[in-house]
Amino acid sequence: MRSLGHLLCGLAVVLAADGAYAAEPSFAARVDRNQVGQGDSFILEITLSVENGRVDNYRAPDLRGFRVLSERPSQSTQVQMRGGQVFQRQVYGWHYEVLTLEKGHFNVGAAQVRVDGQELRPDKIAITAARMLASEARLASEHD
Repeated sequence: MRSLGHLLCGLAVVLAADGAYAAEPSFAARVDRNQVGQGDSFILEITLSVENGRVDNYRAPDLRGFRVLSERPSQSTQVQMRGGQVFQRQVYGWHYEVLTLEKGHFNVGAAQVRVDGQELRPDKIAITAARMLASEARLASEHD
């Protein structure tokens, strides 16, 4: 019984310590596909998740060479109780529908944001726009 008491006490200390530290912010960008046909669109999603932090100066990614068809920002709040403390996580999102204008290899430039004075940037994303994707070429040849 005594060892169970020590185990529970140790578990309580670990849980309390876990609740004492806020998670690092995460800032990520992703696309629904990296290869598109010239004149096709793709989806770019950027997500920032911050626990109890101050967010400033969001700068959209560099989308030169593309046309932005739509942009939808979003924000949600998640509240959790851990170790007797309340933590609030803000999740910001930016959803872009982007059109390729030319064929070639392109990079979606990194977005930027400042969280508690620290500048964050996700990695650039490579996009290849071909005259016609292989799957589209196959369909076109089947109809000839």
